[in-house]
Amino acid sequence: MKIQNLENKVLIFNFVFGLLVVAGGVIGYVKADSLRSLVAGLFFGNLLMVSIWLKWGNYLADIVSISLLIFFIMRLINTGKFMPAVLIIVLASMCIVVNTLVLHQRSLKKS
Repeated sequence: MKIQNLENKVLIFNFVFGLLVVAGGVIGYVKADSLRSLVAGLFFGNLLMVSIWLKWGNYLADIVSISLLIFFIMRLINTGKFMPAVLIIVLASMCIVVNTLVLHQRSLKKS
C-alpha cells in the first residue's frame, strides 16, 4: 500500500474517531446531565479532528488516544460498565496503532 494512501485513510479514521468522541460527550451530557462528559468530549474530539490538518498531527492523535485509553481503562475497572468504555478502548487502541504505523513508515521513507 502506498504511504500517501495509508496516510489519507488514517486522517479519515482520526476525524471519524474525533466525531465519535464529541458525540459521546454530547450523549453523556444529555443522558446523565454530565457537564464533564460534554467538556471532555468536545476537547478531546476536537483535538483529534484538528490533528488531521497539523504536520505533527499523528503525534497529537497518539497522545490524545493514549489519554483516552488510560482514562477509559480506569473507568472500566472502577465502574465495571462495559459501554462506552470498551468502545473507546478499542477505537483508541486502533488509533494508536495506525498513527504509529504512519509515523514508522515516514521514518523509513526518510532513511
